[in-house]
Amino acid sequence: MMEQSIGELLRRFFGATSQFGSLDRDQTLVITLREAAEGCRKRVDVPRRIHCESCSASGEAGAGAVETCHACSGRGRVSMHSQGRTLTMTCEHCNGVGEIVSRRCGDCGGTGRRLIRERLDVTVPPGVKEGQTLRLRGKGDVGGVMADARVGDLLLSIQVREHELLKRRDDDIVVDVSIDAEVAERGGTVQVPGLHGSERVAIPAGSVDGDEIRVAGHGALRFGSPPMPPPLDGVDESPYRGHDDIAGDHRGDLLVRIYVEPRPTSKKARIAIAAALAAAAATALGLLL
Repeated sequence: MMEQSIGELLRRFFGATSQFGSLDRDQTLVITLREAAEGCRKRVDVPRRIHCESCSASGEAGAGAVETCHACSGRGRVSMHSQGRTLTMTCEHCNGVGEIVSRRCGDCGGTGRRLIRERLDVTVPPGVKEGQTLRLRGKGDVGGVMADARVGDLLLSIQVREHELLKRRDDDIVVDVSIDAEVAERGGTVQVPGLHGSERVAIPAGSVDGDEIRVAGHGALRFGSPPMPPPLDGVDESPYRGHDDIAGDHRGDLLVRIYVEPRPTSKKARIAIAAALAAAAATALGLLL
């Protein structure tokens, strides 16, 4: 029996969830803004460890390849004594089996597991966001040599590729659009990019730089919502004509941020401005001299 502190014994007894450490696999899944907003199916290649078929997960290189564990004398458990207390725990040398492999399997190196690369079809739900994690249960590493050994999970961390024109704000999609001063003053209709292509948006008369126009129901699907068809285009139409009971319940909005282009100046005004600047420069030069 070995002398160790009670704290060390408890740490060893309760600390590890598997002889192989963590059984979960972490991987990044890169998707587009539209795929994140609408949901999609993605194919991913996942490296993971499964039971070795060559040795039936025993780790042995054929008959007679095992011997009695010397650490526990074949009992599979060891007793440790500290401060007058005795703690019995699984033998770490043989992992409780009572035997160790003397000649290892050539395919798995005696671990009973081998590395494969599995191709999976993953369903990404609508409305996922950057940094969110999808858990695929049972698609991690197998945790031991027993047939019913625990299997870890695959953890897919979502990374959303940046869009050239569109930004996401919670469930809303934000787009910047420049309009000329006449449209801002009198109002009109402009085409703006959206999740599903170009969309017509009505600009109210009297719009000023920095105004934000909200097009209801033309944003991203909310997380947990069922897959739905894209909204209908049209400045005077419900985004879900014939389905008014769900309009706005499952989608965010399209937010159009207005930037008003300054009016072009006339030739006469440009000449006057240039003359004023020249006069100011001459005055400043005279003061310096």
